Amino acid sequence: MGRLEELRINAYLSEVARGYSNNAFISQYLFPTITSELEKIDIFQFNKEAFQMYDTERAIRANSNVISPKGFSKHTTTLTEHDLAYPIDYREEEESKKVKLQVHATNVVTEGLKLKLEKQCADLAQNPENYPTENKVALSGTSQLSKANSDPLDVIDKAKDKISQTVRSLIETIKYRFREVRTVGSTL
Repeated sequence: MGRLEELRINAYLSEVARGYSNNAFISQYLFPTITSELEKIDIFQFNKEAFQMYDTERAIRANSNVISPKGFSKHTTTLTEHDLAYPIDYREEEESKKVKLQVHATNVVTEGLKLKLEKQCADLAQNPENYPTENKVALSGTSQLSKANSDPLDVIDKAKDKISQTVRSLIETIKYRFREVRTVGSTL
């Protein structure tokens, strides 16, 4: 069966068809988007001054408490363009009036670009080499999340406590996103 034949048949089914949309993307929460009109940009990396505890109390007529600026580092990077196309022949467009092929094509391309970004961000966030040794915990034994008697929330709480100690401020929120909750049996 040719493509045009499929479009003719599927046109009637399109009235009840539902498209898939991935609503579980989280990369924008980990790595916010920064817009730039230029392809070559300078990125400034500041030190941890925002997480430093300072002596702020001052007596009457005493000198101000002065922060010693730590400075910053700068590196230049070149942005890359990502692109996808979904070809639609004019004959396909004519045969698929009820299918709304251009809307479908736009959704497929948009989701494809978002999925690629999500994968790149996941690889970056999950690479242990991107973190200092003191900011990592190796799970072993029953603390491994693949074990039936593991406690994922306890692991997350301990990590939050460790982060709070490191940055000296209380972590108030961590976004928990579970796509499904299931009881793990003894099959693991």
